[in-house]
Amino acid sequence: MPETRCALYQRTSLADDDGPDKGLERLRRHAQAKGFAIVEELSDSRPRPHHERPEFKRLKELAASDQIDVVVTTSLSRLFPSVRVAVKVWDEWLERDVGLIALDDLIDTTSTAGRQQMRTAVKTLADMDRQRHAEATQCGLIAESLRRKGQYRGGHVKAVVDRLEVIELANMGLSYRAMVKEIKKRGGQISYGTLYRAVQDLIEAGKIDRALREERAQEISDRGGRPRKQAS
Repeated sequence: MPETRCALYQRTSLADDDGPDKGLERLRRHAQAKGFAIVEELSDSRPRPHHERPEFKRLKELAASDQIDVVVTTSLSRLFPSVRVAVKVWDEWLERDVGLIALDDLIDTTSTAGRQQMRTAVKTLADMDRQRHAEATQCGLIAESLRRKGQYRGGHVKAVVDRLEVIELANMGLSYRAMVKEIKKRGGQISYGTLYRAVQDLIEAGKIDRALREERAQEISDRGGRPRKQAS
């Protein structure tokens, strides 16, 4: 039976007084107790922005190139920089049959029960993240609507547009670019990306009829790009 190849990964912060060596030693002892062959020991030990974690990038490369069978780390929060990254990377590792052991979280996906536990945890996190994103987007739209009316005194938000305007324009079948232009003509402001996310969230919430939107978009295309006039 071939040896199980593993990579050790940890990320330390300014609050960690012991430095990277003690953390790696703990991971090393666990891997040796399991009989794993350690391929690489990786540590992002300096505070960096999430996109500047070279050792985490290296870890993903090892998994993608089938050089390791399992990742041993201290905790999911130290391994993944965000919920979205966790969901994406874990899905990729599942496809490649790369296991994950997170000591502090008592997660070990090298067993069938552990894999199911991780699937459940990631699905829950993904659902929570989608819900949080949907609520944040809708709150931003509502806040900007109030600000336009002089009733909002909060901080910066990404869009100046009424939520009902987004629903109205989407149900007319306008493209995203056409919606952005129409919102600007009405005195509002929204980026293409924020509008796209808002529409997708509103479709999921049942506020925008996807089938109606697609039908009217086809009508606009058939008329050479001219939207149907709305009844006054």
